[in-house]
Formats: sequence, structure tokens, C-alpha cells
Amino acid sequence: MKCFELDRKLKTIALVSRLLTDFMYIIDIILQIWIGILEKRRILVSDLLAMSAKWPWKSYIIMDILAILPATQVLTFILFSKTRGSSSLLAKELMATLALLQYVPRVIRMYVSCKEFSKSSTILIGTWTFFKWGFSLFLYIHTSYVLGAFWYFLAIQRQSTCWQLACQSEQNGCKPSTFYCNDRLFQNITTLNYLCPINPSDAKVFDFGIFLDALQSGVVESADFPRKILHCFWWGLRNLSSLGSNLETSSYAMENLFAVSISLLGLLLLMFYLSGNLQQIWAVTVTSLAKRKARRHMELQMKLEIQCWLSENGIPKDMKKVMMRRLQIHLEGEKNVDVNTKSIISIVSVEDRRLIKLYLSWYILKKVPMFRTLDEKVLIEICHSLQPVMFTEDTYIVKEGKPLDKMLFITQGIVWSYGSSNNNGSTRCLKKGDFYGEELLNWVSEVTYLTALPISTRFVKSHTHVEAFVLRAYDLKTIVSKNWLHFSKFTPPSQKQHLAASSLQESWRRHHEKRARAVHLAQLREMGNNKITDEVPLLGQFK
Repeated sequence: MKCFELDRKLKTIALVSRLLTDFMYIIDIILQIWIGILEKRRILVSDLLAMSAKWPWKSYIIMDILAILPATQVLTFILFSKTRGSSSLLAKELMATLALLQYVPRVIRMYVSCKEFSKSSTILIGTWTFFKWGFSLFLYIHTSYVLGAFWYFLAIQRQSTCWQLACQSEQNGCKPSTFYCNDRLFQNITTLNYLCPINPSDAKVFDFGIFLDALQSGVVESADFPRKILHCFWWGLRNLSSLGSNLETSSYAMENLFAVSISLLGLLLLMFYLSGNLQQIWAVTVTSLAKRKARRHMELQMKLEIQCWLSENGIPKDMKKVMMRRLQIHLEGEKNVDVNTKSIISIVSVEDRRLIKLYLSWYILKKVPMFRTLDEKVLIEICHSLQPVMFTEDTYIVKEGKPLDKMLFITQGIVWSYGSSNNNGSTRCLKKGDFYGEELLNWVSEVTYLTALPISTRFVKSHTHVEAFVLRAYDLKTIVSKNWLHFSKFTPPSQKQHLAASSLQESWRRHHEKRARAVHLAQLREMGNNKITDEVPLLGQFK
């Protein structure tokens, strides 16, 4: 059977698919015109035509119109089916050329849309990178599909050419025609098997070149659409990837031009990838190196700041290396961490926290007259109760006439202490190693309840950035009640009995809370909650 037959089902699918894509272009054209009119709605009608020549969307509309011209449909359903003889060959070549040319405005339009999408200020960098990689992959796959389709079409055209030439050169009873199956006269011409050999092929008789595989594989004869499209797509993808280096062409001009176009398209796609995606990769690499360099610089700067902080705060040399190593481990991966007492104490372990508090506050506590003769265990307990604080420049720490609820121990910075004109107006400068709030010690030895906090008679204000420790009145009261024997020597005789009673009361309260806590935990464990730890508090009973 030597004839061509048009696949009606495939024709319908191709026509509907083309109409759908053309419909999208038509909608885009309408939207462009409508947006252009809205932008120029304030311009007079007489000036509209003059201004339209400068509208930027005009060139886009021209490309869209060129992309939807039904040139290939007209040639397929009119010229291809009506022409005979040599004119049919010209019609097929013209259809192939127009189909190829019509892809140009479509590809240009896709590229322009991609560029406009990249200029959007709201798009994320990661999203744009993903989109660009996806667009490159789409172009690669789409180009492979188009090349496979042209390979399939040109293979049929090449076989038709062989039949035409065979009929012209031999007296075999056939005449040059389109060889449609409707032409019943030429369906069983056996001599064409010898003049157009396919399986096996004979290049000396007729060289099918790169189209021989399409004819030998049977895809041009099969009505199985998935088989056709997948085989042709694989052929296009394989040869586009190799830039057409494995193609063995004949001397046919159209075939050689097709092979050249495969090589050029492969090179263009490779250049597009290199100029686009690799530039993005290079930019990401440079950015990553810059971030890594900045991070190393930040880590080095932080290391120097930590060393300075350890030296300024009197940390012993034998502890510097240990503390330095531990602080670097804790600060690893942190960004923009201010190296100060509060930040360091907040990130180190409980053991290191106690050591730092001890080294920073021990010599200041020894300056307090009441603390000089205290047992070291009591001083260590006081150190553990200290809380790190920071104050910015010109910040009121304590105000005159307000309750004095804390003692202040300065480790960095300068603080001014002064009274009003009606009170003691003298000014005192407090520096590193000084303290304020000794009145709280006299209060804690005499009064039991926090409702009677002493009133400050002076203003305390930071002059520079200040780092300090504070001892809260509640914490101080707890320490005194637990160690009342050590503080009894500072208590007036009339208050010693009261202090002892309040201390016993405080001890009984702690014992009661501890017992209630144990009972509560036991109840929870009985309920099956084995994950409860000893750190679960009773609401409203623990600080």
C-alpha cells in the first residue's frame, strides 16, 4: 500500500489544541488594547491616533497577531489536499517553512514575558531562580518536541519525494501525484519498493539520510499517537543534546538545513542557559562567599570582644581559655550578639553563670560593710541571687521618693547619684566597683514585710551605658531569713527576737511548699505521667 492518509482524529486534536493556544493570544491582545486605552483615557480622541504610535504594547500586539495567523491550517486543509504533482512538493515545503517561522514570534513573546516577569519588584529571588530554571527546561523540552515533529513531517515529505521521482523516471504505470489513499490508481505499485528501498535501505538507489529511522521504525505508518509523539520527542531530545553531531545526512539541501538548525538551536539553548542560570549560580556563589566572609569577620570581632570583656571584668587568666572556649560554643551561629554581662550570662550554662557572677561581683560585695564579715557561703548565695541588668545612657535607675526595692552593684559604666534641692543636693559619681542601696540592708534587718520598703532619698541616673548586678529586696529578705544567725549581729537587740521568729516562719513556709510540691509530683506520677520532672512548679506557690 503506497499512499498517504490523513488521520481525522489527530487532525481534530491538532485543530482544537491550536485554537485553544490562539484563544489565549487573542485574550492577551484584547487585554493589551484595553489597558492601553485605560492608560490614555484622558487624552482627546484627536490625539489618540498620534499617541498610539508610541504605545509600547503595539509591538507586542504585532507579535501576537503573527503568532495566531492560520497559515499552516490553510496550507494543511487546502493546498496540501488539492495540489498534485510537483506543486504538492512545493506546498509541503512552504507549509514546513511557515510552520517553522511561526514559532519565532511565539518564542520571542515567551522570552519577553519572562523578562517582564523578572523585573517585577514583588517577586522573591528564590521564586525567580526556580522559575528561570523551569523556563529553561520548558524551552529545552519544547524545542525537542518541535524538532521531533519536523523530523516526522520531513520524513513523510522525503518518502513522497522518492515516490514522485520514481514515477517520473520509470515507466511503471504511475504518474506523479500526492499519493493520497483516495487516489485508488496508485495504491499497489510494487516497483516503488525497489526504487525507494527502506528495509533494507540502499543509499545508492535513494538516500533517506536522517529520516531513515522514522521510516524503518514504522512510526509514520502507525496510527498509535502516543507511539508517534514519544518516539519523535526522544529523537529530537537525543539529537538536540548532542548538538546533532551523530546525524548522518544525505545531500538533500532541506535535510542539511534541518541538521544545521538542530546544532544551532542546541548551541543557542546552551548559551541561554550559561548566560542566565549560570550567572544566577555565580551570583549566588559570590553572595554565599561574601556572607561566609562577613560571618568569619563577625566571629573574629566577637572573639576579640569576648577577650576584651573577660579582661575588663577581671576574669582570672587560668579561667580565660576555658571560658573563651565555652562562650564560643554557645555563641556559634548567633548573629548580632552584643557582648555584655547580661547577654553572656543568659546563654552560658548554670555552672558558668555562677562562676561569672562570682568573679564579677565578689570584690564589690566585699566593699559593703555588712557583707565584709559574712561567711563565704552566705556571700556565694548572695552572688547566685544577683541578676544582670543594663541601662542605656541617661536612664533613671532609682527615683527620689520612690520605694527602694533593689541594691545596685556596678560592673561597667558611670552612674550619677544626686538629691533634690530640698533634700541633700550633693552629687556622687558611681563607677565600676561601686554600689548603691545600702539602706535596704538596714530595712531587711528590721522589717518583715515588703509593704514597708524604704523610700529613696536620691536620684540614681546612668551617665553612660551601664552594666550592673541588682539584688532584689525579696531575694535579700529570703537570704537573711535563711541565714539569720549571720545577720543577727547587725540587728538591734529589740529586733533579734522578731528576726528569729520571721526566719522560723520563712523556713516553715519553704518546708511546707517543698512537701506540697512532693505530694503534687507523686500524684502526677500515679496518673501515669512519668515524664514529669522535679522542676514542675505549683502555681501560685513558687516564685
